[in-house]
Amino acid sequence: MFGIGLGEILLIVLVTFLVAPKEIPIVLRKLGQFFGMLSKLRDDLMDVRRDVEEIMQDPVPDEMRRKPRAGSARSRPPAGRRKPVSAPRPAASRHAAERDGGTRSMRGGGK
Repeated sequence: MFGIGLGEILLIVLVTFLVAPKEIPIVLRKLGQFFGMLSKLRDDLMDVRRDVEEIMQDPVPDEMRRKPRAGSARSRPPAGRRKPVSAPRPAASRHAAERDGGTRSMRGGGK
């Protein structure tokens, strides 16, 4: 651990007890808060890692997979799969009726 052996750690603790015994509880409390913060940070980073791995495996979130409502733009089939729209039929014109000698009526009736 950082090149410090057990003997050096015990020597540091002994010197600390001799020099500043009143501050030891304060230092230990601060160390506890520091390690608690590191633990929380580690947990948060692990959550982020899990989220990133989940996104890498399935890039489309479940919220995006909802069925579209009827009548919405998403409920229409893709452009390549739409039924072709037939061209409107031309209306009978006066010229066609005159050309045929008036045998066709403008309203689509027969002879």
